[in-house]
Amino acid sequence: MTDRSDSEDSSPENARASRHSILATKYQPTTTRATPDAIRDELRKLSPPSSAEARRALFTLAHALAHVQPYHEREVCAVCLQEGAVAALLELLLGTAVPEADVRIGRRTLVMSHAEVQLHALTCLANLCYVGAAAQLRVRHGIHPSAMEVLVDLVLAPPPDTFATVDAESLEFYAAAALHNLAADASFARLAATKPGLLDRLQRLAEGAHGETSRCAEGTIDAWRAHHEGRWPPKSQLARRPSAGDLGSFMNSMAKSWRSARKLPDAT
Repeated sequence: MTDRSDSEDSSPENARASRHSILATKYQPTTTRATPDAIRDELRKLSPPSSAEARRALFTLAHALAHVQPYHEREVCAVCLQEGAVAALLELLLGTAVPEADVRIGRRTLVMSHAEVQLHALTCLANLCYVGAAAQLRVRHGIHPSAMEVLVDLVLAPPPDTFATVDAESLEFYAAAALHNLAADASFARLAATKPGLLDRLQRLAEGAHGETSRCAEGTIDAWRAHHEGRWPPKSQLARRPSAGDLGSFMNSMAKSWRSARKLPDAT
């Protein structure tokens, strides 16, 4: 994201400084922006996703969810369930590409591309897990996959052409951070066992040079193993490792299915 009026550092390294940090770290949220009522207001502005108001709301929502106070977490989870937050965020992540646009944040004007819309939606999903709403990411939304399955597939393979090009390290960090929390339930172990190559991918991330991503991947493996029924590793993880082409085709198909169900045109 380009800030037209401020040159402070907002690099991915700063974004990984703490588990609740997200993009544009120079933005200083106030307590009032992270209240249940404020979060409800921003969620209601996310549609239509192509509008400047929706992008401004997404930007504010991402920072608010990263700074929810413990005494607000239960109410924030209830608000997100009532407002269909996960479905709205999946639409931003998987829906039709939106053109780059200027977004006014206070006295500053930011340029938000479609890639940054996707990455902010992903940070919101990750931080929903941290505030206690992980259960909302485990359920399917009609004919659509659960957010948990979308995150697994993002960890499995780099975004195909359906997705805009984003910082791969940031994507891996936020997806792995969310899965670390989602893996605490047996439903993750059941889903993971159906995804050939996932254990190998998580092990590669666990052995990587990026500390927070490595820690999250290692914790995900430990939780998966604890909830797995039967011999370890799962038989599915001993099969042929899927190629990037296999996974890319799957993710393209999933995104097209999402757009079709929402009656949205393919991106051109």
